[in-house]
Formats: sequence, C-alpha cells, structure tokens
Amino acid sequence: MLPIALMADEPKLVRDEERMIKHIIFDLGNVLVNIHPKEVMEEFKHLCKKNKDKVAEFFLSKFHYDYMSGKYSSDEFYQKLNDTFQFGLDFPDFVSIWNKVIGKPKDGIEDVVLKLNSNFILSICSNTDPLHWNFCVQNYPFISDFKHYFLSFDLGLRKPDKRIFQDMIERLGTTPNKCLFVDDTYENIITADEMGFFTIHATNPGAVYAGLDQLKLF
Repeated sequence: MLPIALMADEPKLVRDEERMIKHIIFDLGNVLVNIHPKEVMEEFKHLCKKNKDKVAEFFLSKFHYDYMSGKYSSDEFYQKLNDTFQFGLDFPDFVSIWNKVIGKPKDGIEDVVLKLNSNFILSICSNTDPLHWNFCVQNYPFISDFKHYFLSFDLGLRKPDKRIFQDMIERLGTTPNKCLFVDDTYENIITADEMGFFTIHATNPGAVYAGLDQLKLF
C-alpha cells in the first residue's frame, strides 16, 4: 500500500479492501497539534549559562530520545538538563517553558476527530514525553475522544520501530489492512506501509483531509 498525500482534486480510487478500515491511528505532534521546538530551544538558549551552543541540538539528542522512551523520569530529565546547561530555573518554571513546544490544535482537526469518532476506533501513536503528553491531555479535551494511546514513554520504544506497530495490532485485536496510520514523519509512514497499514503522510492538514476523502472515510 502506498502512502497517501493527495491534492483534493486528484481522482478517488477506492478498492473493496479499503472499506474494511476500522481503526484510524494519528500521530500527535504536527498532525493533531502544532509543535514549536525551535522557538523553545531559543528561549532556553537565552537562559543557559553553560554550553549555550549545544542547546539548539538538544531536542534531537539521544538524551531527549531516551526521555521519550521512558528511560528517565521528568525530574531526572530536568536535573540533567539543568546540570548540563545551568538554566537557573526551578522545576515548575522549566516545565512552563518546555511545554511551549506544544502549540494549538491543527486547524479543523478537532472537527475531523469528532466526525470520525462515530464510525471508527481512534488511537494516538506518538513519540512524546510525559510532560508534553500531560499538557495535551489537560488542555485539549478532544484528546479524550481517542480510545487507545500508544506512547513512546509507556512502550519504551520510539517510532519507526516495527515493534510499536506490532504492539498496536495486538492490543487493538486487528490486522494491518484494517488500520489507517496518519503521521507527518516519512520514516514512520514507510514502516507502517511495509507492515501493511493504510497510510496518510500528513505533510499538511490538506493532505489529511484529501487522504480521508480518497479512502471514502470522511
């Protein structure tokens, strides 16, 4: 199955098997909500007293990935960052800045979720950390419309690890050809596609809407 990232005026070709889709699995960052890592790293850069030139690299660092994989608690994460960069922030102030990575929901996505929720089983599969996840849950009520959550810090794994996709299939009690996976990261889309999922490469909100429309799901 090839990833779908279509313009709205492209032809809609639907195979019989596509009508079998029962589960729609969304990524979180840049699919359901906007994220702003560069802006937050700049804010930390102005505060740090040590290793200032390394701050911009941190968001994609192994330590952050390990935090997203559940290898560190939020307090351990904060302590190591403070030791490394000497921000001079207490934990609540650090969390306040760190959570600015999470922006507003993507335009129109809440209505999409509401409409799909009556006909499909909706899930979230995200490489995220406990602080960012808790912020989304507390601030965006539509997150509760999803039935299942496959989160990297809970699973101890990050996409595109195939074990995450296998875990989803097993926990959902389904097969890949009954699942649609929506993600903005192409490596994740490729893995899902190789395993037999239907996929939408969410390069922008329009690609999501067009993909759902082509599959006759929206």
